[in-house]
Amino acid sequence: MVGKKADLATFMEKLEAIKQNASEKDVVILFFSVHGGTDEDGNFSVSLADKHLTGETLARAFDEIEGNVIILIDTCGAGGMLNHCSANPNVCVLLGCGAHEETGGGKRNPLHGYYANAIYAAFSGAGDRDKDGTLTLAALDRYLLEPRSVRGSKHQHAVSSVPRQMATLRIVKP
Repeated sequence: MVGKKADLATFMEKLEAIKQNASEKDVVILFFSVHGGTDEDGNFSVSLADKHLTGETLARAFDEIEGNVIILIDTCGAGGMLNHCSANPNVCVLLGCGAHEETGGGKRNPLHGYYANAIYAAFSGAGDRDKDGTLTLAALDRYLLEPRSVRGSKHQHAVSSVPRQMATLRIVKP
């Protein structure tokens, strides 16, 4: 969803379709690259075209999806999402920065931020450090947490929460 099409009603409709169609064998990957932030009380939210969507609402929705859920968030204050995540062993969050940090824009590709560029690089093969032809969730997490992976921003530090049983999950064969 892009631009004005990324309104709350459409987002919730698409999320409901994912919940209805995902099975326990599926891997659902959701990527957010919008304006976001965390307030003084630790409440995270993202800005859609027409409204704010709270981290609490997002976390509750992610918990209702069957299968393994990987959430990638490239917004300012993304680390605040950890305040809303449950101990669901099937939900992993990979976040572009801490709760009170800002994400940065990429010079090589100004349409995407540094974190989005790092995700793209990881999925394109750079995250496959052992060169076995697969990218596990643990390898993706390690790659995104390396300071050199999210190049260009001295004030942006990726954070994550990866449940132990999801670490070996194969998410892509580059």
